[in-house]
Amino acid sequence: MGAAANRAKTMWVAANLKQVKVAVKPETASAFKRTCEKSGVSMAGVLSRFMAEYSELGAKSKPASADEASTKKKRRQLVNRATHLVWLARNGEERARDNTPDNLHGTSRYASSEESVAKMDDIINRLCSVYDQGC
Repeated sequence: MGAAANRAKTMWVAANLKQVKVAVKPETASAFKRTCEKSGVSMAGVLSRFMAEYSELGAKSKPASADEASTKKKRRQLVNRATHLVWLARNGEERARDNTPDNLHGTSRYASSEESVAKMDDIINRLCSVYDQGC
């Protein structure tokens, strides 16, 4: 890449992206890196998707207290929240599977991803049936 292209890329990154730094234990960073490499995804991509999905949840993602589950309406809301979280995870897994290169279709990793999506579909259906609510 030439000097002009490097300058253009640097300017684009500065104008369109925000760097977020995080400090974690070395063993956590190593495990995360290995997992991303095994999955064939970038660490930045995983963190970006997580941040977007977590931001989508907003304050809903805080843990529930006993008072928050004191009425049927509140419990239904908690089940809805749980359903949404599983749905987000399922869609992320499906996206990762769909982006698997063709030469890896039929591998154990691909099969595991297909199985994960199917299991999460089952979990979502079961959660939807808790209060006989359609999802």
